[in-house]
Amino acid sequence: MRIKDGAYIDLNVVRAGVVLHPVEWSYGRYHEIQNPKQRYSLINRRKLTTLLGIKDSDQLSEYHRHWVEDVLKNGSNQRDAKWTESIAG
Repeated sequence: MRIKDGAYIDLNVVRAGVVLHPVEWSYGRYHEIQNPKQRYSLINRRKLTTLLGIKDSDQLSEYHRHWVEDVLKNGSNQRDAKWTESIAG
């Protein structure tokens, strides 16, 4: 997975100018990955770690945090047509 792809959804609110960092948006995926809910979780962390080849839930949070920070630091938080103009099926 490319770093930019791993952070793209989390950075929608930043691209829209709503917040400067996804940590400021309590309704997004960023918080669920960084601070997993014990009940009513939307993200299947076990499945996600398996699909990404990541060791465990802690490593997922660490990688995810780095993906977001890297995109924000290098200025590559641009809209990507493959995500915004494709048809979900």
